[in-house]
Amino acid sequence: LINASPTANGYGWWFNANGLTTQYASGVVYAEFIPSLMTFYLGQYPGKCKNGNNYTIAEAFRYRSEENKYATATFVFNIHITDSRAGAVLSSIEYDDPTTGMINEELRMKNEEFSDDIYDLSGRKLKNLKTQELKNLHPGLYIVGGKKVLVK
Repeated sequence: LINASPTANGYGWWFNANGLTTQYASGVVYAEFIPSLMTFYLGQYPGKCKNGNNYTIAEAFRYRSEENKYATATFVFNIHITDSRAGAVLSSIEYDDPTTGMINEELRMKNEEFSDDIYDLSGRKLKNLKTQELKNLHPGLYIVGGKKVLVK
């Protein structure tokens, strides 16, 4: 977690081959968080990556949720460069928000029925999913029953 100006677009940083933040000219891969889409764009510096290269990068966002209380969300990406068209997968999320009591908690599914709908962090209802279907979601933060829930 650094308090520095982004080196890529928006909330984005370039990373060197060791996963450390750097400037564009020294960068190999980048991650840019797009708040309006609640997603990340990942990319590479042209000509610097080779088939078979692997990189691990992370971005953390810290915000004040109450007076002198902070919440932090950390997103870790494992990037594998191949010569075929492929995507990236979020490998882990750490979430710490003292105002909700959720500190790196993992949702534990039980064999019981729930009636709460699931929403993304923008407040959009997700495909009429119910809480018992959270185990089928991609890892991330969701709103369930008015509370933030971490799905790992």
